[in-house]
Amino acid sequence: MVRMFRHGKIISRFTAKNGEEIILRYPKMGDVDGILNVTNSLVAEPDIKIIFTKKSNGKKNQNG
Repeated sequence: MVRMFRHGKIISRFTAKNGEEIILRYPKMGDVDGILNVTNSLVAEPDIKIIFTKKSNGKKNQNG
């Protein structure tokens, strides 16, 4: 069975040692550009082993 997550659903909430509130949640559609930027920055790091080998612009490949 495939379980779908609810966009933006809060998974956990806690307070860091410095007093800052930390919220862990599922991504929202509005998070896509930020996630893409972080992923692309990791691709450029030589010491990080990541399955992506090239940066993406977020658009689907026209050939498939």
